[in-house]
Amino acid sequence: VRIPPLRERRDEIIPLAVSFAKKYGKTISKDALAFLETLNWEGNIRELKFCVERSALLCDEKTISRDDIVLE
Repeated sequence: VRIPPLRERRDEIIPLAVSFAKKYGKTISKDALAFLETLNWEGNIRELKFCVERSALLCDEKTISRDDIVLE
């Protein structure tokens, strides 16, 4: 069974990111979600999860903005 990479399932990026942020009591702005959709996610869902988790932990606000996104 072949499971396509996340970059081929772009429609799943936003629901996953929102779910990961919610786990930390955060929301994600529309511009941040739009930015996350543009990335290739070579590391698939795990890479997206770690990105959102890091961003949520380092963000001082309730909403993660585009400037709060941490890619490394």
